[in-house]
Amino acid sequence: MSKQKKPDENPLLDLIQERLRQRIEQALEKPDKNQRGIANTIRKKDSQVTLLMRGDRKLSAAEFFLVFDYLGEPLPTLRDLGIKVPKTDSKRLANRRSK
Repeated sequence: MSKQKKPDENPLLDLIQERLRQRIEQALEKPDKNQRGIANTIRKKDSQVTLLMRGDRKLSAAEFFLVFDYLGEPLPTLRDLGIKVPKTDSKRLANRRSK
């Protein structure tokens, strides 16, 4: 019997979340930045940021912008995170558009 994926399981998104978490961790080494500041910025309890930093909670799109602004860091691209996204099959896309 093969292991079934959960509907919300996506290895690419999981990798992106992990790389973002690593970037946040690096930025938190600045003396004036801390997890409580992130919590205040995204209006969540400190425990939610702890879960985020352990990898047990995902960063929402809105939180992504707020956190990186608080940290004074530029918004990373997938390339910055070392992630290559497979190219989309342009013929398949063209077929979808023509329907």
